[in-house]
Amino acid sequence: MQARLFQNKAIILLGPRQSGKTTLIKALLEKTGEKYLLLNADEPDVRELFLGATSTRLKRIIGDKRILCIDEAQRIPDIGISLKLIIDQIPGVQVIATGSSSFDLNASIKEKKFISRTTGYATRLSEIFLPCQAALISVRYGKTTW
Repeated sequence: MQARLFQNKAIILLGPRQSGKTTLIKALLEKTGEKYLLLNADEPDVRELFLGATSTRLKRIIGDKRILCIDEAQRIPDIGISLKLIIDQIPGVQVIATGSSSFDLNASIKEKKFISRTTGYATRLSEIFLPCQAALISVRYGKTTW
């Protein structure tokens, strides 16, 4: 997954609760050595940050961080719009969002070229690395490429 960073696309990590998504993301964030902001959308104040978000407000939230990771992103209404704003308006920032398999950005983002999806179904962290890399999908202009 590290090879997919900084390609001007949001990375979406999908999987059931307690499957190791957050653990995987934390390990990835530490390994990159980049400044990052990890937000947990289970927290009501985090969800509030994104309500009616503008690119100006998103820039203030992100600050000088190079990676923005939003855990449990499916909990934020219209999160797809915020992700698109970040990709479009804040160059050099990698967005990573995790969520349950019910996390559906299709209704929120019409321009699918902004999304790389990763799906991992596993019960142990050691099982999640290979499924995540094997199932990485880059979605461009409405066509899925493997």
